[in-house]
This record gives sequence, C-alpha cells and structure tokens, in this order.
Amino acid sequence: MSFQQLREQIAAFYQTYCREDMNGLIMRSYADEPTVSVSLTDLSIFSRDILQDLLNNTEKMLPQFEEALHNYEELIESAHESGLDVELLPAVHPYDGPRIPGDTQLLFTEPTSDVYHDIGAPRDDKIGQLVAFEGICKQVSDNKPRVVETVFRCERCGTKSDPVDISDTFEIQNALPHECAGCERQGPFERVPEHELREEYQQLRVQEPPGEAINEASPREIVCDVMGEHLIDRSEPGNRVTVVGLLREHGDNDSTLLDTRLEVLSVIPEEVQFEEVEFEEDDVDDIEEIAASPDTFQYIRDSVAPSIYGNEDAKLAVALQMFGGVSRHTHGNRKRGEIHIMFIGDPGVGKSQILESARSLAPRAVSSSGTGSSAVGLTASAQKEKIGGQEEWTLQAGSLVLADGGMITLDELDNMDYTEQQALDEALSEGQLSVDKANVHATLNARCSALMAANPEKGRFDPYEPLSEQFDMPKELLDRCDLVFPFQDVPDEETDAAIVDTILDTHTPTEATADGGVARVEEAGFIDADLFRKYVAYARRNYDPTLSDASMDELKSWYMSIREMSDDDQISINTRMFEGAIRLSQASARARLSDRVEAADVERAIDLIMSMLNDLGMDPEAGGYDVDVVNHGAPSKSQQRRRDRIKQLIDELCDEYADGAPYEEVVDRSAEQLDIESSKIGEEVEKLREKGEIYEPNADHYRTS
Repeated sequence: MSFQQLREQIAAFYQTYCREDMNGLIMRSYADEPTVSVSLTDLSIFSRDILQDLLNNTEKMLPQFEEALHNYEELIESAHESGLDVELLPAVHPYDGPRIPGDTQLLFTEPTSDVYHDIGAPRDDKIGQLVAFEGICKQVSDNKPRVVETVFRCERCGTKSDPVDISDTFEIQNALPHECAGCERQGPFERVPEHELREEYQQLRVQEPPGEAINEASPREIVCDVMGEHLIDRSEPGNRVTVVGLLREHGDNDSTLLDTRLEVLSVIPEEVQFEEVEFEEDDVDDIEEIAASPDTFQYIRDSVAPSIYGNEDAKLAVALQMFGGVSRHTHGNRKRGEIHIMFIGDPGVGKSQILESARSLAPRAVSSSGTGSSAVGLTASAQKEKIGGQEEWTLQAGSLVLADGGMITLDELDNMDYTEQQALDEALSEGQLSVDKANVHATLNARCSALMAANPEKGRFDPYEPLSEQFDMPKELLDRCDLVFPFQDVPDEETDAAIVDTILDTHTPTEATADGGVARVEEAGFIDADLFRKYVAYARRNYDPTLSDASMDELKSWYMSIREMSDDDQISINTRMFEGAIRLSQASARARLSDRVEAADVERAIDLIMSMLNDLGMDPEAGGYDVDVVNHGAPSKSQQRRRDRIKQLIDELCDEYADGAPYEEVVDRSAEQLDIESSKIGEEVEKLREKGEIYEPNADHYRTS
C-alpha cells in the first residue's frame, strides 16, 4: 500500500468513525481547541493492519494521520475516485479557507488491550511505539511555554538557519548547527525568537494504581511530557487516568543507563467508578447469588480478616465501609458518603491484621503508617522538581489524594505527629485538601474512607478512662469517625481456645470442591478476595440506594428515643451520629444490591452504633449515654463533676494550710464529704496534675492553677 493509498484509507476512517468531530470542525462548532478523537478500538474494526502499523511504527505513521487530517477534502475526493466507500463533501462550505482548521490536533482514545502496558513492566521492547499506561496521577507541574522549533542566526555573518525541530530535547545546546551555511564557521549562534514555534508544556508523573503495583511499598511511575493547550490541565494529582502516547528513550548520552518517558498524545480521565475492575459473566452471577442469600452479611463480615477470631461488629463495619454510603450534593454542599472508622485498644489483638485485610479486599486502597508518614506524605505538597534543566514547582499527591474514590488504612495513628493528625481533618470532613504554597494554589479531591488504628499511650486500654487521656490525638479526629471500636485483650479460657483454633485453621491447607457462588462461600466460610473486590466494585458502580419511607421512620424513631435521654449537662446523641447511621444503612442496601434502603438495613446500622455507644459512650456512674465521650474523647459528665468537686475541696483546704492542701487530707475529706471511693481519688488527683489544673507548691501538697 502506498502512502497515498494509506492516507485515503485514514481519511475514509475519519469520515466513517469520526463524523461528529469532523462535522464540528467543518462547521467551526467545536469547543475550546479543535481536536479529532481517534478511537483505537474503532480503528481495529476499520483496519487491523493500519492499527498494527500505527502501534509498531508510530513515528512513521503519525505524520500520515496528520496529513490525512489536514488534506481531508482532497483525500476524500481521491478516495472516491479510487473506489472507496466515501461520501463527497459539499462543493460549498460556510467558511473561507480550508475545511479543517490548520491547528487541529489528534487525540488517540479507547486503547485496545494490546496498546495497554503495565507501568511496572519492562519497557525496552515498547520504545518507539504507541502505548497506553493506566494509573494514578501522582504529580503535576506548572504549565509553561516550551520552544519546539527554532531558527538560529550566525553572530558572525547574520545568516539564518532553516527551522530546527527541538521538540525532543530540553537543551538548546543539543540542537545548535554544526556550522553556518553562510560563512561555514562553527558559530557562535543565537536563537531568533520571532521565528520560534512554542507550545504549552506540562509534566505529569503517573504511578501504578493501588492494589496493582508489583511492589506496593514502592510503586513504579512513568514521567509524561504533555504538550499543547488541548492536553494540559486535563488531570490533577490523585486522578485516575490513562495516558496514551509515544514511548521514548530519555537519558544522558554519556551513560549506558536509559530511562523512558511518554510523549503524550491523549490524557483520558476515568469516567466509570472502579473502571479498572473487570467482570466475567460468571462473576456477576456469583455476586448476585451471594447478595440474594439470607446469610449475605455473615459472608461479607467473615471475609474480613478470617484468621482473626471474634470482633464481629468491627469486621461487619469494615465490610460495610468498603461498600460505602452515597455522596450527595445539596444546596451547594457535599454530603459525604465515605464511612470513617477508628480502632483503639490493646496492641497484639488483631487491629493491624484487620487493616491489612481491608486493604487487600478493597478495589482501591492505599495504606500508610504513623511510623513512616508525614503531613506532606499524607495530604499533598508543592515541591520543586528539576524539569528541563531548571527547578520548577510541582504539585505532588499524598496518600489521601491517591486514595480518592477508595479507602486509606492508617495504622499506628498514635505514632503520628500531632500536626500530621490535624492534617487529616480537612480530608475526612470535606473530602478535599487545599494546597497553597509558593505559586501553587489548588484544591485536590480526597474522597476516601479512612480505617484507622491507634494504641493507648500507656500500653493497655482502660474502658473507664477518657479517650483523650489515653490517646494523644486531636479531638476533631474522633469527631469525624462514624464508628469507634475498642479492642481489649481480656484472658478468657473459652475465647482463648477459639482464638488458638482459628489460628491453627489458617495453617491447615484445604482444597475447595465447590465451583462458585454461595456453595463455594458456604464451604470456605467467606468470600475469596478477588470476588470480594469485584462484589464491592459492582455494587458501588451500579447501586446508589435511597431511603424508603419505612427506613426514614425507623431512623427518626431511633434517634428521637436516644435523644430523649439527654439533659442540660449530658447529650446522648447528635446529628453526626444520625448521618453516620444513614451512611451505614446505605452501605447495607448496597451490599444487598438494592436501590432502596429498607428497615432491616437501618436496624443493622443502629446495632453497630449502639454497640459503640454501649462500649464507649455510657456514663457508668450517672447512667445514660454521653456523646462527648465518643466524639471528643472527653471525660464523662460524672467524671468531670467529680474532678470539679475535688478542685473545690483543694481550694477550701488551701485556706487552712499555708503550704497547700495535703494529699492525705484531700483523700480523707473527698471520701468523707464527697462520697468518692479512695481508690479513685488518687487517680483523679494525678489526672488533674497531669492536665495542669492543679500543681504541687510543696511535696504532696496541692493548689489549683
């Protein structure tokens, strides 16, 4: 096939498969920049041979596609004369000049499977070819003009060179003529700015997607050179994108080590949630069969960390967290659907294993730890990066941004700096992060569910002590959590035996015999990780449940009944918990593959919230629930009243003792006058001293601050 015949074929393809874009160009009705989207999937249908030539000989084939575009009218006429099935264009068109604007650009979209290449896979055999990489946009530079073609003038005789293409280098020195065409001397040369061709330039770094990296601890990335106003600013850090382009060598000519970069021809943002998850027909059948089972919630609960015995409420909550609630926009505000959960308690009871299990089960998840993270690493940062031989500001995504649309697991939260914990607040509440540094100003999406775990400062969790005095973290962080679960290591012969049996079972190999669906789940006792990921992705992609009348009545009745327990000093429940119940109810409906939240879903959500209130929100002395204990980690009202009375007694004793209130007198009179147990008085005095509310002017003597 000659080049002329090839261009005629491509022009016929444009007319057949790109008709809307071509008509828009001819009628000048395009938006923004004039472009034509070339679907590689459509091209494979039109001519598999042309597609293969484009993939294997990209640098030779791209000019043919461009020539066919810019000489479209003439090529359609010659294609018609050659007998190709094309329609001749009308003799008259409404605009002067060429049918197709001269600055029209090609976008290569809808890559076929043979175009895709894993970011972490070897690239040597793909250099010089058209490839597509799918991943998370990790870093975006500022956009600046870049010289792609220039003319050099000899400073000795003034002779100008022919235009020189420098689009493949950042160094002008690499493009200087060897000698002047006029005086035949070797320079010196200077650029002629008025004859230069410039394009807007931006650099992206695209990273392997969470859950698909060859090495999760160190995901691979590809540097992408983006040129042209039709391509820049098409993505921001945290976005999941597919970049299509020409893979080129990049490296120092003096080095044997070569890097590769992508010369981008198209940036395709994700349009369908969890687009990366693929379903076979059998997968959907299995998912629908499990969702229709009366034991659905037992199956999804037991699929979370099956090697950990017990903690059934926590496991069910984590499973529902992955299905998620429904985000909605009302009156210009976003109501989050993401569910946030905190595990607090003793070390060595399985918190970290549940977090790791959730990370492996979620279709999209990023993990981080308090021992290896920083506020910048968690959120987003403006950093200087060497681009084109000079330092440029770039915007780099942290873990929360990379987890957008999925889940982030944060272990050992207690080891994070206080400022790092505070940096989580905006992301967990608003689903976005603001960056304002140097000349970089941006708001990035961080719409992810957070599953966090923390150990108490003193090693063991005390259910009778305020959370704020056991865990050093901002009270706002607890306030963002829909559920908080305490974990305690309490010796019990029956429980201990069950834990040991569960651990031993994980070391006993078993062979599945059932083919799939509920039968296989019943045999194993849980849903395997691959199917669970598909189950969650399928439910979130296809179902956005709304509240039924029965579910709204159930939610209102429950909330009002708990709210009635409040008094002037103690609030039993607030609207944040109510909204958490809605999110959990929606997640329950999604797990059933239902578009309607029913009363049973609400009951399931209420059970989880009441479990939390009974474990953490109950005031054991005054009775009733105290929402501040859970949301802010504050002392219960009875604990606070007891401390206030002790402080008042210390003030009274200071009037009698010049050196301050003696410790023994504080204990004796508190027991006598305030009816406080002696064992609790010493603890409360120590707590007041640690918080700075009282001090010791002399040994074992106290005054209030």
